[in-house]
Amino acid sequence: MIYPIIKQSKDLTLDELKELNAICRAINSCFAENHVEENHIKKTNPIFYLFKVNEKIVAFHAFSVFLERTPFSKKKIPIIYINLSFKRQGFDAYIKNYAKWSNAHFLKQQIGRFWFLRKFILIFLTNNPKLAERSSEVFYQSYPSYHQETPNETLHFCSTFVTKNLKLNDTSINHNLVLKKAHPYKMDISSKWETLYKSHDTKQNEFFLQEQIINSEDTKAFLTGNLMLFLGENSCINLIKNILLLKLRKAKNPYQIKKGSSQ
Repeated sequence: MIYPIIKQSKDLTLDELKELNAICRAINSCFAENHVEENHIKKTNPIFYLFKVNEKIVAFHAFSVFLERTPFSKKKIPIIYINLSFKRQGFDAYIKNYAKWSNAHFLKQQIGRFWFLRKFILIFLTNNPKLAERSSEVFYQSYPSYHQETPNETLHFCSTFVTKNLKLNDTSINHNLVLKKAHPYKMDISSKWETLYKSHDTKQNEFFLQEQIINSEDTKAFLTGNLMLFLGENSCINLIKNILLLKLRKAKNPYQIKKGSSQ
């Protein structure tokens, strides 16, 4: 695997910005030609991880970090916002697991060597059910979830974060943490649905369809520009507490009979 060049937004060259926008537009043709500058650099000033092969950007990851009070802690804790994560097709041999490596490296740099033991929040916007499913498996708890309603204080926090920190004033966020675009578009992803977007969790797919993040017409699928805000809470202490409580319950009642079994 190649290692990235890490740059502040202000240090990107004009050629690098051009490449970044080209990669974005290859994934989503509805993005503006200056999508990176207008929707990310001007709003959240991210740090970029550029993976290059022969001076050509083949993948990149962009992060911003905020220190805020959240519903999950009385003190201010780090909020890691993933702005962008894209790659060119055909370069997997060079950049396998680039996103996982970048995530771990950035967290180590911002939170510390033992970041996985620290409390922090990770947020990103997505139109991809598969990504939402995989990400929800990583955290102590995550929102939105069809297993439980999002608490009102978490809804308020996310709504404030979208307008204050992300500066997204042309969207509205609903009770399911879905950002509704003021001017939706229609981008055909039918050929990519099975391989890139479709989750193994059918309820996750249904959520994206019901919330009109993805539209389905006959045998075709379309992106609309609407996005789900994914929020994951990393809390090693709470995770350990839950495991210990579960073991304690089992210890108190070791003869629990599973449904469907007979004595």
